[in-house]
Amino acid sequence: MNSIITDFGQLLVCIRHDRGMIQAELAQAAHVHTSHISNFEQSKRMCGIRVATRLADALHLKDKERVEFMSAAASTTKRKYLTSDPLSAENPLVKLIALRCQGNGLDLKQVVNAVPIMTQDKHQIRVMTSSGEVFTVEIKIIK
Repeated sequence: MNSIITDFGQLLVCIRHDRGMIQAELAQAAHVHTSHISNFEQSKRMCGIRVATRLADALHLKDKERVEFMSAAASTTKRKYLTSDPLSAENPLVKLIALRCQGNGLDLKQVVNAVPIMTQDKHQIRVMTSSGEVFTVEIKIIK
């Protein structure tokens, strides 16, 4: 991607074309109906965080591209954050992310994506905000 595109539909088209994919291929890889891809690209449908994550995975987006993509997707929804109340979420990973982000002074309503990074030596979560910032939060596991 040469320039910054903030419209999610235009961005999706651009990336899909860069990857040499047709709508049906992307839809199959992301486990959504082809009409959803068409509607996203024409800005006729909002794209939630879960579907945006599956699309980003199917498009093999990494780092800055992924942040830009997830931020654009979040801008299509009425809520521009990961979950409405992450501290009371049922998913323990979401709770952990929320607590760590809050402890590091991040506004939870700006978090658009969080990706766990597990290695033998470290457990981290890469947090992406709607403003395009990326933070890495280290997780200590006590046995």
